[in-house]
Amino acid sequence: MRIPTSVEAIGPEWLSEVLGARVTSVEPQTVSGRGMTSWVTRLRLEGDGPSVVVVKGGVPDTPTKQALYAREVRVYREVRPSLAPKCYHVAEDPKTGATVLVLEAIEGRHPIEGLTAARAAGVGQELRSLHEAPMPLEWPTKDLGDPSHRREALAQGLMALDRYRFPLCEAVAAWVVRTAPQAWDRLQPSAFVHADLHPENLLLDGERVV
Repeated sequence: MRIPTSVEAIGPEWLSEVLGARVTSVEPQTVSGRGMTSWVTRLRLEGDGPSVVVVKGGVPDTPTKQALYAREVRVYREVRPSLAPKCYHVAEDPKTGATVLVLEAIEGRHPIEGLTAARAAGVGQELRSLHEAPMPLEWPTKDLGDPSHRREALAQGLMALDRYRFPLCEAVAAWVVRTAPQAWDRLQPSAFVHADLHPENLLLDGERVV
């Protein structure tokens, strides 16, 4: 089955095949956002399947993007089926690295104004479900016993705090630096983490994180 490499390449015939239901018309509504590494579109459909889907895809032009796309495909194939959103179709071209995902469209809005304590608690609950997802033994993991990997993990966390100017950023950063050495010794077996958590990657239904 071919992999569409742009929104324009998505039509009723292809969607009918991947959804297993007749699609008679497609109305694209492109989704935009800061820092996106692939194209994403929301499609309104007419026919016998879902009325709305989100399609995400891309053709990697750097090794970093190729690794990101391949990891995302593996998550939806091996881990995400137990979580939301539902994935109707996932595919990867081993020659070009092109990928495509057809996902359930979850209604909500991005909390760009920030997180209240209740919203932050909801985010924590969602992250817990991700952390508890079983990690296949063959997934590559970094040995945090290696000092270079420890420094990398700490630097990534601090850069994220600085990038999004979280409240109490300086206090949190100081706490991380102070407690990190002791935390390494208490690490549990490897788990999945969300490496790009910011308001544009969150959706709210009222005050509930979805």
